[in-house]
Amino acid sequence: MIGSFFQALFSVVDMVAGLYIGVIFIEAVFSWMIAYDIIDQKDKRIAQIQDMLNKLTAPALDKIRKHVPLLGGLDFSPIVAILILVFIQKFLRAYGLSI
Repeated sequence: MIGSFFQALFSVVDMVAGLYIGVIFIEAVFSWMIAYDIIDQKDKRIAQIQDMLNKLTAPALDKIRKHVPLLGGLDFSPIVAILILVFIQKFLRAYGLSI
């Protein structure tokens, strides 16, 4: 009973981590597209999407940005966040789901 509860909990955490990896990746690509003028930030829909993605990713990425400096003007916080989330997923799949 308790084992199946933890397996379900770990499965949900694993799924949420996977979704958040996708959101971080989309936000990073979106910001590059804006930086290189591929999409126009002045468009209301684009601004709304950027705002939503920023609100979803800023809490995690801001904490990482405090510890990871910009290197050559590049922000590596999305990469660090994705690596942390992948580590959590691997850990849960290796140890958490075997309860």
